[in-house]
Amino acid sequence: MGYEARFATATSLAAIIFTSIAGVIAHGSFGNVHWDRAALLGVPAVGGLLVGIGISRRLSNRALTLAFAAFLVAVAVRLVLE
Repeated sequence: MGYEARFATATSLAAIIFTSIAGVIAHGSFGNVHWDRAALLGVPAVGGLLVGIGISRRLSNRALTLAFAAFLVAVAVRLVLE
């Protein structure tokens, strides 16, 4: 849609945050969340987010776009091979 990579990434993360919070609240209210396992997953994820922000600030929009494209190709290859 013509957005710069940083803007598109930030918009995507904002949508994920709200969706995740709503899901945790809904499933947590039914007792479907194992909080110890959620912390085991969530704490490293926040660390990864901070590392990713640091990397994205150092790269150009073109480099971010190419890195994301390479990631998508790698995932597609893995899906085909499995």
